Amino acid sequence: VRTVAVRLKPFFSIRQSYVKIEGEGNKSVENWKKSHWEYYQRELAPYSREPRDSMIVVCEIFEKVYPN
Repeated sequence: VRTVAVRLKPFFSIRQSYVKIEGEGNKSVENWKKSHWEYYQRELAPYSREPRDSMIVVCEIFEKVYPN
């Protein structure tokens, strides 16, 4: 796997084009945001923190390099 691009974006700005590339679930923005929001809630809970629409998320795009 090779990293092709890395973008830092506010959670609220995630669009269908990225969700389709990531390829999880039913590939809808709503599903992506719901499942990732729940993930961030679990991860932040031990620190007494809550996710926010304005939080920055890392959007990474990969390509398969082996096997061809």
